[in-house]
Amino acid sequence: MEQSDSNKQRFDKWAQTYDTDRISTWFKHIHRIMLDHVDISRKRSILDVGCGTGNALILMSRINEDARYYGIDLSGQMIEAAREKTKGNPRFEFRAADSANIPYGDAYFDLVISSNSFHHYLDPFRVLSEVKRVLKEGGTFFLVDACRDVYFPIKMQDAYRKKFEKGHVTYYTTGEILHMLKETGFSNPRLVTTVKGMGIKKKLFTGVGMFSATKGA
Repeated sequence: MEQSDSNKQRFDKWAQTYDTDRISTWFKHIHRIMLDHVDISRKRSILDVGCGTGNALILMSRINEDARYYGIDLSGQMIEAAREKTKGNPRFEFRAADSANIPYGDAYFDLVISSNSFHHYLDPFRVLSEVKRVLKEGGTFFLVDACRDVYFPIKMQDAYRKKFEKGHVTYYTTGEILHMLKETGFSNPRLVTTVKGMGIKKKLFTGVGMFSATKGA
């Protein structure tokens, strides 16, 4: 079975409890930290790649009431949950889609985010190329994911999940992510901040890197 198929099945099942379980509480906490570091005030079109049930976009919409918000996720069940939560709000659009084939035209978005999903992607360079394609010139990409070198237990988690969790590809190091952003042609790739510790929102270990890059000069 392809890892993407494993991910789809896993996340379709998870969609039933996604908004109430412990990990999603932690995700929401990470989203709030992310928004301390990315300016969305002047953005008019924002895409979340691997959006889950849309929590990050809903949070953003409370800060910027003028933007339109788009989310894609491999899981159709996650997308259905996101649509239900934003039902009747024309500022939201959610589609079931593969991150390696983003279903929008070139130079469509001011901002693209990806939080806590990059370690699932079979072809990270293809995903990054797609993100760059759909970004407008001068647009921002903000990537958030666990990194092996941010906090030492993440390296052990990575090894465990590679062995026992279908669909887990790898937790990259901060240097590897910066290299991939640079090789894909993004400008000014940088590690903005890290979040690490034990027991944050009841999650055993947190070791997250937050990255920013732009399209064009």
